[in-house]
Amino acid sequence: MDKYSIAIVDDESVYLLEIEKIVRQYFNSKSYEVDITSFDNVNDFKNSEEKYDFIILDINIKESSGLDLKKDLENEDNESQIIFVTNYEGYMIDSFGTNVLGFVLKDDLTRLEKVIDAYLNSIKYNKKFVVLNDLKININDVLYCYAISGYVKVYYIEDNNVVKKLLTNKSLIEMNKILGEEQFAYSHKSYLVNLLRVKKIETSKVVLDFNMESPLSRRKYIEFKEEFVKYIKYRKK
Repeated sequence: MDKYSIAIVDDESVYLLEIEKIVRQYFNSKSYEVDITSFDNVNDFKNSEEKYDFIILDINIKESSGLDLKKDLENEDNESQIIFVTNYEGYMIDSFGTNVLGFVLKDDLTRLEKVIDAYLNSIKYNKKFVVLNDLKININDVLYCYAISGYVKVYYIEDNNVVKKLLTNKSLIEMNKILGEEQFAYSHKSYLVNLLRVKKIETSKVVLDFNMESPLSRRKYIEFKEEFVKYIKYRKK
């Protein structure tokens, strides 16, 4: 039986109880064993020195900050998956970070199940899917990634063949590793393209499915074409 360890950090007891109830119900429904530990302050959490699979973390905690705790965990190379909860949607952009799975408003806590389920499914499907924020996306449906102002915009195709985009804090280098270096290549220092979706390579741009385009820099032109040829050979194996 799969077993998971979860920490809940929130200074409001009513939310501690509600979050624990929702999380326990989810894991019981999957027949997973789960250990849940609740903390009403950050110091007690830090003093626990335990390792958790998931940390469900309030952003606004008295005498502290969930965002500060996230930074501390990143500096420690902590691999716990973090889900932020808050009453304030305006904190969403600041909540992005390494190992942050998603952002859930306290008036819609049932979404915790969706965020956790998407992540566990991504593991089960052996990375044929990637979880970004709380969305599970088929890697083949990613068109390209674009780095801008410290974030990466990911353009992908939904089931109804509509091109959508989302914002993640991960770098292009991280995205390349997550998505698969054999299937993705740089057409520009700021653009990472899904070779599966390439329709045409022109002198200064790459044309993708749905007539989406990515710039192709002169520096990357030869290398990109070589990567594309290598990918075609790779797919035939």
